[in-house]
Amino acid sequence: SLAKTYQKQGRLDDTERLVKEVLEAQKLKLSHNHPDTLTTMHTLACMYQEQDRWEDAERVLKEVLEARKLKLGDEHPDTL
Repeated sequence: SLAKTYQKQGRLDDTERLVKEVLEAQKLKLSHNHPDTLTTMHTLACMYQEQDRWEDAERVLKEVLEARKLKLGDEHPDTL
């Protein structure tokens, strides 16, 4: 993806901007709890981890985990 290309080039500001744009569009078009939206949120959290932004990563990952538990259940592989 373009975001991954930016990330590999070290263009982290561009990566974050693009991922957040995609995330907002997905929340509007799909829903906050749609699997694609949750995947993008997970991507954002991983990007935060790579930048040592641990508090931001934790916040987003907790959101993803709670949404996946509600949507998929506690025992689904994407929740575990």
